[in-house]
Amino acid sequence: NGLPEGDYSLCIQALDFNSGAAKSQAAPSGCANFKITHYEPPTLQQPACNSTVVPKNPQSQLFSWTAPAGAPANKMEYVLKIVEVIPANTNPNQAMNAAPEPPFFQKVVQGTSYLYGPNDPALQNGTKYAIRITARNKGESKELNFKNNGHSVVCAFTYGQAQADNQ
Repeated sequence: NGLPEGDYSLCIQALDFNSGAAKSQAAPSGCANFKITHYEPPTLQQPACNSTVVPKNPQSQLFSWTAPAGAPANKMEYVLKIVEVIPANTNPNQAMNAAPEPPFFQKVVQGTSYLYGPNDPALQNGTKYAIRITARNKGESKELNFKNNGHSVVCAFTYGQAQADNQ
């Protein structure tokens, strides 16, 4: 999992393999200082956790979240993941972790919002969904470190009115 957050100094000195005699100057020569930061994961803002979303025709739902404070926006992207919560009384975290692949919806997003529209899979009236936003490094970079692997708290929302159980 890498080094913990903090300020570090890394020093390198060349030594003779056979004798162990120094072949370069000792510290502070050959030293570099660096800082390791683990950024907070994003926080879902809309829809609110455990809320009921009013369906629109055509389908239109804004998903928005906070950016990790201090993280350079041009070096990161987000994964928006939505899964169905079946049955509806299942813990949203369990639903997210047990979701089949591919999930109901998953998309890489460059900013801190996504307008879920008519071209995306249809949200079903009365269905409960779990949502998670994951911050990650853009491309092949490994420069940024995120707490909780960049995963936000898993939230749930119900699309339209929940169906009453007929038993």
